Amino acid sequence: MPLAAHYPNGLRLCTKMDTEADPIGQIYEAGLGSQTWLSVLDVLRHTMAVGLATLTARDDAIGPGFAQLGISGGPEPEFRPYGEYYGPRDPKTVYVDAEPVGRVYTEFAAMPDSVYHRSEIYTDFFRPRGIGKVCGVTLMRDATRKYNLGVRLPIGKLFAETQVAAMRRLAPHFTRAFQVQRQRALAEAEAARRMLDRTPAAVFVLNRHAAVLHMSPRAAALLHRRPDMWRLAGQDLLSVVQPRGQALFIRALSQALAVQDGEPPPPIFRVEGPGGPLAVMMAPACSYFPASESAGIVCVFVADPSQRPTIDRTLLAQEFGLTSAEAQVVAALAGGASVKQIAADRRVSSNTVQIQIKHVLAKTSTHSQTQLVSAVLRGLAATTPETGGRQ
Repeated sequence: MPLAAHYPNGLRLCTKMDTEADPIGQIYEAGLGSQTWLSVLDVLRHTMAVGLATLTARDDAIGPGFAQLGISGGPEPEFRPYGEYYGPRDPKTVYVDAEPVGRVYTEFAAMPDSVYHRSEIYTDFFRPRGIGKVCGVTLMRDATRKYNLGVRLPIGKLFAETQVAAMRRLAPHFTRAFQVQRQRALAEAEAARRMLDRTPAAVFVLNRHAAVLHMSPRAAALLHRRPDMWRLAGQDLLSVVQPRGQALFIRALSQALAVQDGEPPPPIFRVEGPGGPLAVMMAPACSYFPASESAGIVCVFVADPSQRPTIDRTLLAQEFGLTSAEAQVVAALAGGASVKQIAADRRVSSNTVQIQIKHVLAKTSTHSQTQLVSAVLRGLAATTPETGGRQ
């Protein structure tokens, strides 16, 4: 729904500044992770009596290509084109980047309204939505990160000095809260990477374009051992050598990215190669990484049946409350075996294996084999000592 339809009279202006709803406490709570930035922006918008509040962040140290856009004052889907297209083409960006970090800006003399109003972003994005003047500040900026806070008025309105003063007062608190959040996110991300490195499968962490952001030692060894199956193309793009396997790989990547939108996870699939088959499972990174890093990122788990890692079934049974037979089935699934293979190895029917899997799903509160294996790998990585686990 267009913002003009969401607000029939255009961007709404809060009627008065709220001197009681001081957002400083909420700012630090968001930095510590106990509150969302969106709730802080809601308070900021009402405190400053503006129509729109936005918070943008890009930090390559937390996640390569990571970008976040928080918006209060309009439906978020309506503003996705800003982050995806218009924002990088905003002619005022060059003036924003020239402003010292921490200094609040409202106007740029080098680009008067008569010039800016002829720009694409104003004529096609801001004006149809009734969005006018901006008051903003760059909170942090260096070679790998840029954090910006901004509030906007409806077209035709001007910022009062009290509003500018409020932004000047709050900006240092946003900066400190972001510094706290950044250190926490870096620590959580490093812990998540160490956990994945200890997982008994080869693990690749990919962005939505299949570029490798991180690979476990087992994944690096797999690339070296199975050039018939996997390859890294330009800019570290992971792909499957066989065309049919590549089609399955791309489809599963799209499905894993859609899980965060409520879609079911992709099934475990097998890809064939001259060196033998491999079992592949994909899961959204939100299951492993902090939310600030996981958007648009997928974890790929690859099991090679010929090099199947030994999983401690006793630990598996204790960790998840499984019977010995159920632990055998789960260990085999995590090692890349199919239901048919498990049944043949254990000399039971496939129906018996399916029933055991159904019992395990109930015990682990999972709803598919993909979710089950993901939970098992995550749980074992978290409970197995780095140097004491079986290889």
